Amino acid sequence: MAGQYRSVIGLRIDKSKVGGARVFRLWGWPLPIIVDEEVKDALEANGIFGASFEEV
Repeated sequence: MAGQYRSVIGLRIDKSKVGGARVFRLWGWPLPIIVDEEVKDALEANGIFGASFEEV
C-alpha cells in the first residue's frame, strides 16, 4: 500500500531517549514487539518460550 512501510531494516533504539520504557511496538505494526534484555531474561527464566529475539 502506498505510504506504508513493508519492512524495517537496521532498527536502533536510542536508550537516552526512552527513559524507563522497557516494551515497545512500532507504530502501526502488530508485530514485532520490542523488549529490553531484562524482560527477555525474565520470560526465559519463567519458561515462556516461542518468541524469537534479535538484538537491536
